[in-house]
Amino acid sequence: MDQFPYLPKETQQLLLAGPALAPPGNLTSNFDNPPNKNGVAHAALAVCLTLATFSFFIRMYARVIGLRKIKFEDILTFVAYGAYIGYIYCAYRVMVEYGYFIHQWDIRLARLIDFSYILLVGGVLYSIALPFLKAAILLEWTRIFVPVGTRNIFWWLCITLVAIQLSFCVASVFALCFTCIPIQKIWDFTLPGTCLVKSRVEITSAAIHLASDLVILSLPQKVIWELQMSVRQKLGVSVIFSLGVLACVSAAFRLTATIQYSNAADVTYTVASVILWALAEMTCGFIVIGMPTAPKIIYETGVVSKIRASLKSWTSRQSGSGKSSTKLSGLSSQTSSKSPNPSKTYRKLDGNENATPLRSMKRSDTESTEHLKDLVRQHDRSIVRTTQLSTREDYEYGSEVEQDQFARQHPWRTKS
Repeated sequence: MDQFPYLPKETQQLLLAGPALAPPGNLTSNFDNPPNKNGVAHAALAVCLTLATFSFFIRMYARVIGLRKIKFEDILTFVAYGAYIGYIYCAYRVMVEYGYFIHQWDIRLARLIDFSYILLVGGVLYSIALPFLKAAILLEWTRIFVPVGTRNIFWWLCITLVAIQLSFCVASVFALCFTCIPIQKIWDFTLPGTCLVKSRVEITSAAIHLASDLVILSLPQKVIWELQMSVRQKLGVSVIFSLGVLACVSAAFRLTATIQYSNAADVTYTVASVILWALAEMTCGFIVIGMPTAPKIIYETGVVSKIRASLKSWTSRQSGSGKSSTKLSGLSSQTSSKSPNPSKTYRKLDGNENATPLRSMKRSDTESTEHLKDLVRQHDRSIVRTTQLSTREDYEYGSEVEQDQFARQHPWRTKS
């Protein structure tokens, strides 16, 4: 490929119309309907997109609609999701225009130019989405595990990793975009220019992401097992924050696929695994940032209470609709006959919830005490006086109150 720009134009045209790689053995190129595994790729794309979108929107709904609080990690998550959607577009475009797990000898050399351009755009979007997701996860954990105003070792480790991830994002995008000079030569091999070995950048990126996934996975475990909770509760929290193991598995497979892709001649076939494992790695990042905190956030916003209230109201309406209008009208007439003026009648409820009517009193009677001498001789079940009581409590905000306040704000605070 390095000598292609210097070949005669006629030779270039012949090569561009031929296969991108010489078919092995007695095989012949199939440019019209090459065998592929688009069904597997389509299922993987649909599942990953559904999981990532669900995790993203349930978090954004709880934050924006429920709590109405947007933190810096939410902005990072939003940018990461935008890059993720762009990556999905590139992945679908590869499936529609070329195919997944398609051999390179079944593609014309001229089509390899557009294919390389799509891979470059997808690689840049991946290099933006994944570091932003990891930075958002780390910032979220500083708010969960670190009390307000505290700067402990866990906080400094998280902030350091956030700075490393964002710096690595800039470095990865810069390295991918300036692998060749001019930039167009990265995807258009027909242009003259010079290029670095792109596979080294991709392998280094995959290795760093795997290492950072392992660190992020193990980081909160020490803090979790020092919480003032039962062993069962600690185990449950530990499992929830161990969802990152899925990202570690995806990153490990992506590193293996990247190494195979960098050493293979059949690029279009081996790169399919890299695309799908990178997609799985980003999807796991959205699951980690969205799923553990979503139940707590939704509960705090009152969504659960609203759903219960709606179900209770709906059940009441359904049970009430079964009564006939005749029965309701009879009950209404019976009630009105017993109490002509319900608003001015007082009733006493006994243990069987039977209402016994008391003496009717005018509103003016409750606002004066002059009538009390006349009521002394009345029936003992009459209301003779109404009294209003008010209480006042004074608190002295000493050190004990401050400690109690701090404990209520941070129920997971460690003993140390």
